[in-house]
Amino acid sequence: MWNNGLLTLSNIRAQGATDIIDYDGTQVATGDANLDTYAGSNNVSISNVGIDADWSANASGTAFPNPFNPVPTADVAAPGTYAYMGAFEPNGDNWLENWSFTGTSGIANIPAGGGGNNDVPGCTDATACNYNASATLNNGTCIYATGCDSCSGATDGTGTVVDGDSDNDGVCNNAEVAGCQDATACNFNSAATDSNGSCVFATGCDTCSGATNGTGTVVDGDTDNDGVCNANEVAGCTDTTAANYNPAATDSNTSCQYTVVFRVDMWNNGNAASIAGDFTGGANLAMTWANYELYKFSVNLSPGTYSYQFKTASGVADGINRTVTVAGATSLEPVCFGSTSACSGCMNPEFADFNPHAETAVPCTLEAVAGCTYADAENFDAAATVDNGSCTFQIGNDCPSDINGDGAVGTPDLLTFLSSFGTTCE
Repeated sequence: MWNNGLLTLSNIRAQGATDIIDYDGTQVATGDANLDTYAGSNNVSISNVGIDADWSANASGTAFPNPFNPVPTADVAAPGTYAYMGAFEPNGDNWLENWSFTGTSGIANIPAGGGGNNDVPGCTDATACNYNASATLNNGTCIYATGCDSCSGATDGTGTVVDGDSDNDGVCNNAEVAGCQDATACNFNSAATDSNGSCVFATGCDTCSGATNGTGTVVDGDTDNDGVCNANEVAGCTDTTAANYNPAATDSNTSCQYTVVFRVDMWNNGNAASIAGDFTGGANLAMTWANYELYKFSVNLSPGTYSYQFKTASGVADGINRTVTVAGATSLEPVCFGSTSACSGCMNPEFADFNPHAETAVPCTLEAVAGCTYADAENFDAAATVDNGSCTFQIGNDCPSDINGDGAVGTPDLLTFLSSFGTTCE
């Protein structure tokens, strides 16, 4: 085939080729020279090609106890794994196969189907993500993980590069710290590298707790939600019915006190009244005359239940333990001294013993005598039992320094004054 121009060899190495053998028994006398010339022109060298060059045949060339094997064997000089070697046609079939004596006699161990198709192309670099442990021929497709990326782990050529920085912020996924990255937020995390939408902010009266490690919280600045910030609240009584109502107060502090009026009718006792209770510290406090025989006592008390007793002016109790529950301003109805209800008495206002606070009528016994009942009046009437508004009083003279009444202010008036100086008036 070479002589006929059907075979061209170039840029190859030949091992152990010292003679041209015509296997039909006829030797070409000039074969060596022709081969040498051809080799020099076509870059064909005689050197170790890394395949099995140690083969032998019997004397007649009909049997081959050591057949030629173009697959690398122990004769290969360099260590490693080698793909099938040989000369190939454009379709990938070994040119020794089928037509040559070498191919058909079994002297060459040529795999069925063509030696060139036995290569497995792929990435043969074990450090690459798409490394194929079965590949015998590196086809330049290797891909590698860099930076934060890693390999998926497959070794059959299907491996891929796993993105280790999905947001491309220069921080590897496994090193990301999710959190709030807004420094104005209460839960700002200075170590966060990946915002997770968790930011919370202080508004209105609220403030931030101050932490910058993501644990910060919103501090309620208006705990009673009245629109007034805690720092501006004014504590006090906000009840307009209370005695100590504070119009400037914005926050009720349970300090409200309410006016409580106690009333006792001393008509059947004929004495002035006093009161003692836990709100007086146990002391007897005089009650104020109201009208007729009615006495009253006013005090401002905080909400609660209080115990008390009515007593005479000298401190004699009426024997009844009383209580009052204060929830607001309270004006108690009159009760009769020594009773839990109002007094009985004369209910006819035409009589002098008329008791306007009586609830139960008793016979009236004192006829009313109209007149001036004020002893200091000029027209005082000792027999009068009901004052009729007729009292008259001396206005005084126009010369008050005339002590002796002689119509002139002089030495006698001064002596009268000095003689009385230092005395106690009744």
